[in-house]
Amino acid sequence: MGDLEDFKAENFKMFLETKGIALVQMMDENQEMPYNAKCYINTKGTIGYAEVDIQDRHEFIFLSKTAKGDVMTLTGEPAGALPIKAPGMFVVFSVPEKTPIETVHAQHVKAFGGEVPLVDVDYLKKQVPKLPQKALDVAMAAMNEILSAFGGAGGLMEAMGNMMTGMMDGIGKGLGDAMAGLGGGEAKPVDVKTEGPKPAKAPRPKKATKPAKKKAPSKAKPKKKASKPKKK
Repeated sequence: MGDLEDFKAENFKMFLETKGIALVQMMDENQEMPYNAKCYINTKGTIGYAEVDIQDRHEFIFLSKTAKGDVMTLTGEPAGALPIKAPGMFVVFSVPEKTPIETVHAQHVKAFGGEVPLVDVDYLKKQVPKLPQKALDVAMAAMNEILSAFGGAGGLMEAMGNMMTGMMDGIGKGLGDAMAGLGGGEAKPVDVKTEGPKPAKAPRPKKATKPAKKKAPSKAKPKKKASKPKKK
C-alpha cells in the first residue's frame, strides 16, 4: 500500500475543533500567536494529529504514545530526528514544510523506531489539543540543545541564524517573528522611516503695534489768590 492508502486505512475522525493562543518566550519577551486547530484520532486509538492554522500557515502535528515516551512528528527544517531531551518525549521528527499529510503520517510511523504505539484514546484526546503549544515548546527545547552543541554564547549568532531558516518555520514565520512557527520562514523586513532634523519654523511676523495715544494736556487749575491778612 502507498502512503495515501495507509493514511486512509487509519480512518481518522475529528473529535474536537478548537482555537487558542500559543505563547512563545524568547529573551524575556513574550509573543502571542492565535491559532485554530482540528483534532483527530485514528480508529485504533494509537495516533492523533492536529491540523493547525497559525499565522497564515497550515500545518500537521502528529502524536503517539509508546512505552519509552511520546513520538511527535511536525513540519520544519532540518528534516529528521531533532536533538531534544524533554521529559516524556521519546523522539521528535521533522519533515519538510508543505509535505502532504499522508507523507507526514508515513514518516510518523517510521519515527516509532520499532516501538509499538500504545492504545490510549483518553491520553490522545487530552494531548492532541495541546499540540500547537507543545510543538513550540519542543522546538525551543531543540534549539537550546543546538545552542549547547555550538558552545553556548560563542556560537549563538550562527545557531540562531540556522534556526531562523530552519525548523521554526513549521507553524509560523520563523524565529525572526519571535518564533512565529517551527521552521525556516524569513521575518518580514521592517520598513523604518528615517527622518532628518526638522527645519526650524519660520518666525511669525510681528503684528504692527498701534502708536500709543497721546494724553491731552491736563488743564492747569487756576492758582488760589493769596488771602489778605486780617486787620487786627
